[in-house]
Amino acid sequence: MAVSCAKIGALGVPAQEFKGYNISQYRQILAIKDNMLSINFKPAGQLLTELGQRAKQARLRLNLSRQTLAERSGVPASSIKRFENTGQIGLASLIDIMQVLDRQDELEHLFMANPVPSIRELDSAQHLRQRGRQ
Repeated sequence: MAVSCAKIGALGVPAQEFKGYNISQYRQILAIKDNMLSINFKPAGQLLTELGQRAKQARLRLNLSRQTLAERSGVPASSIKRFENTGQIGLASLIDIMQVLDRQDELEHLFMANPVPSIRELDSAQHLRQRGRQ
């Protein structure tokens, strides 16, 4: 039995999305949609600001002044201040700061392969790409 457009519309779901499905298929699709994680991406500026704030909190937990962190890391205190306030910093300086704050192990997780590959990755596992296409 096909799902009526009225029933679909009443649920706030675009009727075209489920056109031609029967009730069982429709329920399965809704169950999958309900279980899907919502992905909310933060703007880069917000991520940078939060990163700077977390770095400041890590510094304060170690009871370090900006000046002390600057001396130990080799990063100018003015750069540390800018980083803590805006999140703006060069990668090499970030690494230097992370090492002094004893957080360098967090770098090990950046750009690691996903533990659970997607179906597409499983299909292409035989041929690992050496370059991107675009």
